[in-house]
Amino acid sequence: MSFRVAVKSIFFSVFILLCFSSCKGSKSGIAEDLIRKIESSDNLEVELVFECAEPLVAVDSDKEGNFYLVSYSGDIFKISKGGTTDTIYSGIKNCGFSLTSLTALPNGDLIVNDCVDGKDVLFRIYKQGGRSEFAKIESNLLSLTSDNSGRVFAGVWVSEGNLTVEFNPNHLSAAEYIAGKILEFDKDGNVAGIYEGGLPMCVRSDETGNLFAAVWGGKGDFEAEEKSYSVADLRHMFWITLTEDTKIISVEGEKNINTGDLKAISSFEFLGDGSIIVQAIPVVGGVGLYLVKEGADPVDIMFSQEKINHSITGLEVSDGNLYFINVDGRFYKVK
Repeated sequence: MSFRVAVKSIFFSVFILLCFSSCKGSKSGIAEDLIRKIESSDNLEVELVFECAEPLVAVDSDKEGNFYLVSYSGDIFKISKGGTTDTIYSGIKNCGFSLTSLTALPNGDLIVNDCVDGKDVLFRIYKQGGRSEFAKIESNLLSLTSDNSGRVFAGVWVSEGNLTVEFNPNHLSAAEYIAGKILEFDKDGNVAGIYEGGLPMCVRSDETGNLFAAVWGGKGDFEAEEKSYSVADLRHMFWITLTEDTKIISVEGEKNINTGDLKAISSFEFLGDGSIIVQAIPVVGGVGLYLVKEGADPVDIMFSQEKINHSITGLEVSDGNLYFINVDGRFYKVK
């Protein structure tokens, strides 16, 4: 089986050993100016907001316009609306095939997963400092989000029986049984299962509180075909053989989102008018960001800087503006 990976190869071996996640509900407002520029085929510019010496692996923002970033080594940075940067926590770890993620709650606290005794544990990091245990997760965490009411949602995956794992690259090639689940937590950490099916690589809620998920594959047995595959984001390398069966679904029964022929959907963000930004790979062309609107084909988002959208590890929309992080440790604002 051959593979082509549309991301920076220098991080290949590192990222498949320590995976991470960065999907979250946005405090968007309506990004009218951004949508207009994309639909006019304008080449977008980016502004560097923050940079660190290692890859950034998760991003989120709160309703006050502050941003929270997680680095590869587990540092959590807070970038205030005024531009000051502080390290508010250090030492976040991930377990096995789980992915590091965080979400900002309406009150400014953070929920983040850490690895304790080989198991994922969700911790609340308080706005005023310190942390406490929020909930334990028995499954492998894939993604994390919250809504405007403070509910927390975790996308996880489980398996039963044997998994067949190939190396170089490290990927799942067969499973006797595999399934994805979405768990809902109330403010006290009590949990309820609300979905079972394909693997929820990215979960998030829109402005009205409806929950959506980028789902790969389905539940049950699985065997990869003998063909080439690609990922849009190296954090999903282990599941590369599921990338051609991806979609964005409504978890709670609202209308599903039509993403056309896009594959390997890694991240998505609502823009406030039903439009979304999707990180994916089209049938023809390379990995990138795409504008998806009801009744229209996905629109490729063009940048003046060559390949700046090829190494993205997380998206965020705040106050009508699009931001992203990448494997170079850079945090950009799209202008």
